[in-house]
Amino acid sequence: MPTIFSGLHWYIGSLGVLVALTGIWEFQKAKTTIGPTKPEKASYLVSGGVYRMSRNPI
Repeated sequence: MPTIFSGLHWYIGSLGVLVALTGIWEFQKAKTTIGPTKPEKASYLVSGGVYRMSRNPI
């Protein structure tokens, strides 16, 4: 029995992947590391793009 929510998980999952890829792209654009375990390698605090809305960027 199809419902209005059938297949909704694919849209939500796709949106999550899109947000994650956008975040990675912001780090690549800033030429800084994406690894949160090595903060000494970070050269720039990314606070634009998708991280403009986030309180706690990587």
